[in-house]
Amino acid sequence: MQGTVTMPSAATDGLQAMNEDLRPRNTGLPNSPTESAIYEQVALKLLMTRVATLNVNGVNGRLPVLLKWLSETHYDIVCLQELKTSDERFPADAIRNGELDSPR
Repeated sequence: MQGTVTMPSAATDGLQAMNEDLRPRNTGLPNSPTESAIYEQVALKLLMTRVATLNVNGVNGRLPVLLKWLSETHYDIVCLQELKTSDERFPADAIRNGELDSPR
């Protein structure tokens, strides 16, 4: 059909499985076409994970820049490269809380 986008069967099967997993159980209510469309939209959003990678080039020295970037972007997964710090000095709390603190 013209104007139709078809998905590979693996993606379609994954959507169907997610759709089934997201359906409320034991509600006693029939699933309407509208409910099915809503579940399918949620499943599609779950399949679209946004991943970013950033070369920090020294996390402690560039922490303000990193925190600003993290607050302005909304990625699901962020991979940081070139941290150039030890585990003990990594500013995990500052990144987790989105605020500056002094490195250990």
